[in-house]
This record gives sequence, structure tokens and C-alpha cells, in this order.
Amino acid sequence: MYSYPSLLLVTIFFMALIFLRSESWLYKILTSKAFIIGGQASYSMYILHTFILFLIFSSINRYYPIAEISPIIFWLIVFVSMIVVIIFSLISYRYVEHPFIQKNLKNN
Repeated sequence: MYSYPSLLLVTIFFMALIFLRSESWLYKILTSKAFIIGGQASYSMYILHTFILFLIFSSINRYYPIAEISPIIFWLIVFVSMIVVIIFSLISYRYVEHPFIQKNLKNN
């Protein structure tokens, strides 16, 4: 699936992440509260993004064909859609996933 050069680059990239020093700026960014919360809500993003994107783009397409939208407007819609996905994912994590995780932890 991957060529050897691309496989080598991916391996080097992930090895660099594994051996990141705690003093580095990248480590501090990756361990920031925003990234940790985003990681916790990532499954909700994975589950909800297709549904939300479908609703947004099909609603827009009903009134104005997506194929005729300028690139700037299209990417503006994508940006707003991304914000909507993040908001709904955070809400879903907090009120759907998190209670079940806590319940499971109490039972074990």
C-alpha cells in the first residue's frame, strides 16, 4: 500500500513522536488541555462528522447547488461545519460517552 520511502518517513515521524522530550514545544502543545479534550472527544467526532456534514451540505445543496459555489464560500462552509462538528462532539462526549465511561469504571 505504501512505497518504501513513504513508509520510512511515516516511521521516522512516529518514532520522533515517541521519543519527544517533555521540554519541547511540541510536547507541550500535544499535552495541552485543548488537545487532551480533543482526543477524548475524537470518537464522537469520528461518529458524528459524516452525519453533520451530510445535513449541512444537503441543506445548502437544496437551495444552491454545491457545484456552483465559489471555492472561498465552499471552504467557509467547511470551516463552519468543522466548528459545528467540534461543538456537537464535545457535547456528545460530555453527556453520552463520559457517563458510560464513569459507570464502567465504577463497576470494575
